[in-house]
Amino acid sequence: MTDKAMTRWTDVPYNIVELRERYDELNRRVLDVRSVELLRERGEYDPERHGVLDAEPLTAAEWSELLAYGRAIAKHYHHPANVEHAVRAGLSWQDVAGAIGIDPALARAEYWAWAAGQRQLNAREPGGPIGMSTEAYAEALARAADDTTTATTRADTGAGTAVQDAPKAADGAVLPGVDLNDADTSFVLTEALREFAHRQRGEADDVAQAIAAGDDVDPGASVEVARRRRWAEVAETVAETALGS
Repeated sequence: MTDKAMTRWTDVPYNIVELRERYDELNRRVLDVRSVELLRERGEYDPERHGVLDAEPLTAAEWSELLAYGRAIAKHYHHPANVEHAVRAGLSWQDVAGAIGIDPALARAEYWAWAAGQRQLNAREPGGPIGMSTEAYAEALARAADDTTTATTRADTGAGTAVQDAPKAADGAVLPGVDLNDADTSFVLTEALREFAHRQRGEADDVAQAIAAGDDVDPGASVEVARRRRWAEVAETVAETALGS
């Protein structure tokens, strides 16, 4: 199977409705094929009764598509913003980790990477409603620290610095006990950054399609497309260089 036939989760549509429809279509075929196989093994297959279940098995390319769509759907519903709300509501990192089945340190690291991306968003438009302000980012970093540790943070003084400075901060006082050289931690942070990049590219593509279709869009829409694609590039660069992925 060649790379061209492969579907990766970063290549799938951004729209959750499209994701679920295609996943369900492929998964139904998997279930139908398995049902027919089981009926034949038992000698109970009746073409008149069960012919409606006859379906072509998934190809290797379609299996990669099923896996990629499933991954994207899982990441859509397991959004770091929900962790933000949960921690604000009073859950400890131990509680969060228990709920989602990962180590508390990795839960904090994943949340921190998301917060860094949110700061990056807001830094491009200081005072805007998108992302995290400097103050909100500092609060997020404090939440990401151990329950018994007081986090020390550095002010984010310029646009575009949050993501670039993130690996240094995470290896220091902001996330005590989190080792960026640890394979699991590095993997979580890298995946969070790649998800951010995927989300920005998806939103940029949506706006670009609206422009191409002649829809009524904001006058600065083309600038927004370029900006979000730039954010995606920054996140991917950090994932590939600072985290060594």
